Amino acid sequence: MENPNSQKLLFHPLISSSTQNTEEIISRQKIKLLTYNFFLRPPPIKTNSDDYKEERLNDFFDYLPDYDIICFQEIFGAFHDRKKKMIKAAKENGYLYYVSSKSPSFFSKFLIDGGLLLISRFPIIENKYINYDYGVMSDGMSQKGAIYAKIKIKDFYLCLFSTHLQASYYDSGNSLWNFTIETRTKQTEDLINFIYDTIYNLDKSEKCVFILCGDFNIDAYDYKNAREKYNLPKVKFTEYEIFKKKLEKLGKCIDLIENKFHNHPFTFGVNDEGHDQVLTGKEDFNSFQALDYIWEIIPDFSLPIYNKNLIPEKNGNNIENFIEKNDNNIKDIIEDNIENNRDYNNFDDDVNLLNKGINKENNGKSGLRKLFVCYDSTKIEEFLIKNRPYQQLSDHFGVSVELAYGIESQYYENIKYNENYNKKEKKESEKIDEEEKKDIDNNNENKKNENNNNENNNNENNDIENNGNNNNENNENGNNDNDNNDNGNVEK
Repeated sequence: MENPNSQKLLFHPLISSSTQNTEEIISRQKIKLLTYNFFLRPPPIKTNSDDYKEERLNDFFDYLPDYDIICFQEIFGAFHDRKKKMIKAAKENGYLYYVSSKSPSFFSKFLIDGGLLLISRFPIIENKYINYDYGVMSDGMSQKGAIYAKIKIKDFYLCLFSTHLQASYYDSGNSLWNFTIETRTKQTEDLINFIYDTIYNLDKSEKCVFILCGDFNIDAYDYKNAREKYNLPKVKFTEYEIFKKKLEKLGKCIDLIENKFHNHPFTFGVNDEGHDQVLTGKEDFNSFQALDYIWEIIPDFSLPIYNKNLIPEKNGNNIENFIEKNDNNIKDIIEDNIENNRDYNNFDDDVNLLNKGINKENNGKSGLRKLFVCYDSTKIEEFLIKNRPYQQLSDHFGVSVELAYGIESQYYENIKYNENYNKKEKKESEKIDEEEKKDIDNNNENKKNENNNNENNNNENNDIENNGNNNNENNENGNNDNDNNDNGNVEK
């Protein structure tokens, strides 16, 4: 007989469980992924008078049933047991699998772990972690890095990367500001190489979807408010643009927030009425930044960087080194793929990760990828709360998205959505081009009319002047008349 006081584990319907007497099946069919900087720093660090760490942690437990995979940032394990409490509560809610940042060694230059925690209802069959070399200011105490989890969902895999990059200290002068950007740039290069190495070494016959998420501390608006407030130097290209361009060397990369909203809603420093008034530091108050992202990466395995025949012995070569060490043709191919926005949706299913492909189990007929991202489900999760001394559960907002397995209608809705978005962009671009062409044509026509008018006026003036000269002069031959006309034109 079942114990009425026993905790029922919540299982996703895509998971087969043998513990039928203690399980409860979640009603949703889709897989809900959340990335969230939870702002759970170790003691005695706090903002203002109190961070309400314990209270916020307990409040978040109520949200655990709403998700299936969560990538946390800033859940540090040093000097307190709150990370253990989160893992325990997660297990009680059916998140039976987790990976987290490694604690620094005794001889390490870092004092605390990187604060990354990834929990999942689905089995994590492989995981890896990299440390970034260094950090600036208080980030230098934390062994920041990136975490990778290969999650099995039926016969597919979700290859999930989560990271937390160097923070910006824009209130500490230009030199330190520049140093934080340089540090973060180095970390993004390490991150992309980590992703590349992981993809490169995968069995290409496996069916995978790649997601990258986390708190990147790369403001989509390039710290506009901070630059104005602290008189920071302007740049030609934003960090976001540079990072996106680097990421696209892996293949097609979709910023799910931009894809959904066509801009970037703020995820940090939102402190107007109804939002946080307690947790955010004074230097970040109402700074309105977009720092948190979810990306889908769709590798193009036709790129030379994935061709093992071109790299017979990889030995840790990263993308930049590979491009530099090979001839310009390879670089041109890669840049051409990016510049011309190749259609990555028409490769064979053998190179997986693609929205269309060949279903070998269906006698080679055209079929669908079974696991895919529901782009239109992307959502900013504010986690507002009432009747507490704090207004939201963190100083950041979270970002969520749903993945679907084997739902063809939703798949076609996704394709239609993206096709409409692309058509809209193309139409707007064509409209702009057409309007510009009209403006150019009108300008040319106006200039042409002006020139014609000027010529007519000049001819009229010349006729009048010539007539006057003819009246004043005695009989002269035609050559003298021509000389007078030429002199008149020169004077004009």
